[in-house]
Amino acid sequence: MRGDDIGAFQRLLSRQFKRWKINLVVVDDNDYGQDTRDAARKVCRGLGILPSQAMRNGVTPALRIKIRHPDRRTDREKERFKSAATKAFRASLRERFKVSALANVRVTATAGKPHWGGSNDVMMGFVEPFMVNRGLQRGSGKRTPARNTAVGGSQTSDHLTTKTMTAARDFPTFAGEDDARALAKAMGIGSWQPNSFRRFSLTPVDGHKFQVQILWGAAIGHGDHVHVGISRA
Repeated sequence: MRGDDIGAFQRLLSRQFKRWKINLVVVDDNDYGQDTRDAARKVCRGLGILPSQAMRNGVTPALRIKIRHPDRRTDREKERFKSAATKAFRASLRERFKVSALANVRVTATAGKPHWGGSNDVMMGFVEPFMVNRGLQRGSGKRTPARNTAVGGSQTSDHLTTKTMTAARDFPTFAGEDDARALAKAMGIGSWQPNSFRRFSLTPVDGHKFQVQILWGAAIGHGDHVHVGISRA
């Protein structure tokens, strides 16, 4: 599930989101991980293709053809695409990934996937749209301990799926200081500096307290991506 064909598929998904004016970019890292799988399910549903049926055996060549050439869908799928329910789903994605005020984010504080203690609501409702709107792509998110070890992640990383109250996202870039600083400012943090592991407390979001860590700088091993970690305080 790795290779150039996966990267091409990831770019295909991103193009479809762009056509629907959904502010969501799938990182083309040639790795079919959970983020790509979730994005593929969203695109399938947005096209009127039932994800549970279409992806039962993974992303087949037939499914890729339907995503690339929607006219190849079945008549029933084309009808479902035009339905009120599917239109509402696409609209909900546009709203979900719209850059909004942090104060407007709604939090569900349950531990584990998909809310991760509410931290992922802040991540998806504000951080990701903000960074994507600045032209960055979504990189690595939550990772199993095995995957985290394989990529050289910290054993205390917010990326870990064993940390059920945290969310994390990397944004690949070799020029991320301005983006990191802009995100910090947008989150009410005026004292952020590069090359620091400092955590900052956020103004309560939807009545819940969180801390955020925004990492950038070669001196701390973050010269090729901005890392954002959010945790329940």
